[in-house]
Amino acid sequence: MSDNDLDLGQTLRGFAPGENLFGRYTLKAILGRGGMGIVWRAFDEHLERDVALKFLPELIVLDHAALDELKRETKRNLELTHHNIVRIYDFAHEDNTACISMEYVDGSTLSALRVEREAKIFKVAELRPLVAQFCHALEYAHSRARIVHRDLKPANLMVNANAQLKITDFGIARSLSDSVSMLSMKATSGTLLYMSPQQLDGERPSSLDDIYSFGATLYELLTSKPPFFSGAIETQIREKAPIPVAARRKELDIANDDVVPDDWEQTIGACLSKDSAQRPRSAGDLAARLGLAPRPIESAPVTNTTSLPTPGDADSNRMVTAVPAPIVLTPIPRPVRQPFPVRRLVAWGLAALAVIGFVALVAVGVKSVRGLIADMSNREPTAEWARTVPLEQTTAAFGKGTLLRFEPKEVAIVRESTGVAHVTIKGSAITRGALYEGVANEDTAVLPELKLAEWRKARERASFLRQRAGSDVAAVDEGAFQFVQETTAVGKTVDFQFQFKALREGNDWRVDRVVAADLTPADALRGKAISEFSSPAILGTDKANRDKRLLSEAIDKYISEVGKANVQAIKRFAKDGRNADGNPLFPAEAMSGERFAQTRMRILQSNEVQNWSDDDLQYAINEAFARHGRLFDDKKIAAVFAKLSWYRPRRDLSNQQIEESFSDVEVQNVVTLHAVTVVRKENADRARQAAALAQQEYAERQRQAALAQQKYAEQQRQAALAQQKQLEAERAQQEAVLQAQREQEAAQLLGGLIQGILNHRK
Repeated sequence: MSDNDLDLGQTLRGFAPGENLFGRYTLKAILGRGGMGIVWRAFDEHLERDVALKFLPELIVLDHAALDELKRETKRNLELTHHNIVRIYDFAHEDNTACISMEYVDGSTLSALRVEREAKIFKVAELRPLVAQFCHALEYAHSRARIVHRDLKPANLMVNANAQLKITDFGIARSLSDSVSMLSMKATSGTLLYMSPQQLDGERPSSLDDIYSFGATLYELLTSKPPFFSGAIETQIREKAPIPVAARRKELDIANDDVVPDDWEQTIGACLSKDSAQRPRSAGDLAARLGLAPRPIESAPVTNTTSLPTPGDADSNRMVTAVPAPIVLTPIPRPVRQPFPVRRLVAWGLAALAVIGFVALVAVGVKSVRGLIADMSNREPTAEWARTVPLEQTTAAFGKGTLLRFEPKEVAIVRESTGVAHVTIKGSAITRGALYEGVANEDTAVLPELKLAEWRKARERASFLRQRAGSDVAAVDEGAFQFVQETTAVGKTVDFQFQFKALREGNDWRVDRVVAADLTPADALRGKAISEFSSPAILGTDKANRDKRLLSEAIDKYISEVGKANVQAIKRFAKDGRNADGNPLFPAEAMSGERFAQTRMRILQSNEVQNWSDDDLQYAINEAFARHGRLFDDKKIAAVFAKLSWYRPRRDLSNQQIEESFSDVEVQNVVTLHAVTVVRKENADRARQAAALAQQEYAERQRQAALAQQKYAEQQRQAALAQQKQLEAERAQQEAVLQAQREQEAAQLLGGLIQGILNHRK
């Protein structure tokens, strides 16, 4: 997950390598961290293999609805068993800690691998096998498991040591991000760069959203940038067509002899289509277009986009896709121009000027006539004036102050009305000095990754000590260090276009407002003047190297102080019977004397210890061993019994000798206590499984009820249609009867007339 850091609360809680969690996972090392949690590498004692544990933010753990939703999403993703998709093993939850156990991948993300490339891009030949694996996995997820990823990007695509692609966080990343957005009321925009217009507008998730995201991912891997990465990104995603891959490479001055094939260029453009119906129908179709697999059988064309079908569809293994309807362009006929009577127009014009001149001369005098002539000659600003627009207005529009020198080349003036004109100036903008950007102290360009990891860990421990032990260690004064790096060299030349509205005041013109100020390329002049930084250290200079050394020394001192405070806190915790995290090991009454002396006096029955707490059961077992001088390997347990006056550890005896010294009563009681502990754990596991099954059954009943309701609504609609048809038939029948009556009356009238005529002739 790519994640913007959010203030979601502590997620690590002082975990340390070697610690065992949930009675199953032994922590080894931190793999990564972000706004959506921390990922540890751990050993799973049940599966007997290394796994990755993604710990959830406390914000989600404390919200039951969000946690249940994520549990359901995790269970749904257990169905994904493809070799190119990272497996989800389990969802663990205890007290205020929750994590997702998943397959551990020994490798790096495509995002990290791309940065390591010399030109910061991949070659097509390097991507072909990886894209083929991706398409195979995505086709499986869409057509077989019927799951949409919704968060595809380079950071979620990993490559292991065997060059095997692994898609991570299938469905989980976006669910986690959605939950955080809802609970924290903060928009998570980390994946906006790869989001389709439909997903951006909150429409129902579709497989075509994944097709768009992969198109954006492939675009970045080939050009080093996503399709849209600066400015109003949301607007560009909805409205602007992306620049072709080859053009973007040229724009970014990427020198590479690798040519992107036409079918790749066209396919990436199709994936990034605003209209989802224009995108490849499926991952199989995507592979075929890229020349990686045979094209699948075409389906009948439709004119709309349908997301993944429900499991009840007739053909649940096929993807319902979209094919655009053909667009027919009808040329618009141009009107026939009639010849204009030029001579007549000239005559009229001269006559009108004469009349206007005479009236003006009489009404306002000769002086006003002169002003009128001047007004007619100043109907729009001149190009010479446009070139003299004050420099501060131009530089203010581009936000670079006097760092830019503008050389106008083209001036276009369009008169809107009397005294109003629009001016467009095009030319070159040249930097007068180099531009710089700040570099964070936690950037690997400043400090090595190992030092940064130690610093982060020390800060987390210091925060814990401040909250739980009252120890306050002064943080490193980061404000004393400010590192910058050059982003734009002096003399850099780019194209600029400056548009403004001009108003006339008397005989002069002035700039009313700036309409547009654009640089091409838009991000070519990143950074600001060195004078805008306070005490900057430019990377690569002697000052920067000296500041790096001073910062590293300050961090080492801080880590040392945190370590000292941590040792003192652990000592205080141990005296109070607490572990290194300040949590009680056992009840307070267990700190003096033998609490469970009956375990060596008489045989306990199972029903007698059923009401004991879990802590009592474990403490009674440990007390039986401590009674015989057992040296505990577990430091937490050893710290508890070391404070008891009757505990005398026997270093001269082996564990086997200590166990052989148990009386028959003690052996039987320890077995009973352990059996009750095991049974209790098994019952708890079965209860959780039963609850999960009941929840699934309830969800199925809800679904069946919804289907029944839909069926009833359809029956009601059909009945209403039948009733409407019956009413129409009755009205038609009545109309026919009336028509027959009218015809009969007309016939009778005609017969009467004829009979009258005959009678008259007689």
